[in-house]
Amino acid sequence: VNGEAIYNTIPWKHQSDSSIGDIWYTASLDWFTVYAISFQASSPRRTLVLKQPRTTHNTKMSLLSSKGDISLSFHYVNDDIHIELPKSLTSLEPLTIKMKNIV
Repeated sequence: VNGEAIYNTIPWKHQSDSSIGDIWYTASLDWFTVYAISFQASSPRRTLVLKQPRTTHNTKMSLLSSKGDISLSFHYVNDDIHIELPKSLTSLEPLTIKMKNIV
């Protein structure tokens, strides 16, 4: 499931978001897509907070899943991005958030 965020990627300009948890970033070779990989268990958490990325009016976020990408909603609280995770999410596996059009 998370191979897309690992293979054929490079470290993003901010490699980690360790100030808020164990979150690591990679980017596609063209830098159009950035991945946030969280090694914290996802359940029972319903919101993932990121400090490093900045969105644009074209930003799209999704959760990589074995059932296909799941579109995610997000909003800002102060300067942090709060990503709403699906209520049906029960996995204890790491989460990978796919972000397009991030600066």
